[in-house]
Amino acid sequence: MQAQPFQLQRQVLGALPIFDPVIERIGLLPCLTQALGQARYAEAILLLLKNILVERQALYAIRQWTAPYDPALVYGGKYGDDVLARALDRLFESDRASVWCWPRSGPMRWI
Repeated sequence: MQAQPFQLQRQVLGALPIFDPVIERIGLLPCLTQALGQARYAEAILLLLKNILVERQALYAIRQWTAPYDPALVYGGKYGDDVLARALDRLFESDRASVWCWPRSGPMRWI
């Protein structure tokens, strides 16, 4: 009998692939990175945004929420509640009004 060279790994896609092109097109990651000072915190805020849009889990349950998803869709699933809380603190301390002033004369222009 021949050994099986392949292993099946189940991953959930859900609505997350729909959000990524929109987030990229409006330039939200660079805008948040500039406002928060670190790309890690910007990705954490985007992960929270995706969580709210898809399934809304508690902050402490984000890691369990990301587990079944493709890691590329949830920034590797490497963010725990500590990093998420620090990112929220950094967002609170930043100039939130400038975060939502997009670098491209407004995101609604192309919708």
